[in-house]
Amino acid sequence: MFIFSFENKKYPMKFLSVMLCFSIIAAVASFIFNVDWKIKRTAEYNGQKYSTSAKNISEIKHLAENFGINIADDSPIIENIRIPMQFNSVYQEYNSLQHDIGMDLEKYRGESCTKYTFDMDENFVLNIIVYNNHFIGGDISEKDFNGIIKSIGYK
Repeated sequence: MFIFSFENKKYPMKFLSVMLCFSIIAAVASFIFNVDWKIKRTAEYNGQKYSTSAKNISEIKHLAENFGINIADDSPIIENIRIPMQFNSVYQEYNSLQHDIGMDLEKYRGESCTKYTFDMDENFVLNIIVYNNHFIGGDISEKDFNGIIKSIGYK
């Protein structure tokens, strides 16, 4: 039997092998449980795949370009929001706009998110919803509170 020795203590090879296996299992379990499986890392719009990464304003602007939107505004209004647990009819309709761009807010019910609001022109704003540095939805809406809300993919 082969024996390792650390600081004058002797450990059999079986013991070290078992400890190595437990360490590997612990590392894999830590990775699996720390990864947010809800997040879509890519989505599809108009037959084209796009990354949902939205770690900073630059990535958000690049994301908007996938929908044909050029953002000139470098200082959006940033708000913390919570996706409601129960979707009323308004939120169900809003979520159907997200389906147009390959997204679904249902799996984010109850989650805290960040909403970035960019001025597009004198009448419209672009809203981007981000969860854990990833785009999960958004809209183009009139600045008037009772105005029109459109899908980001609206042309």
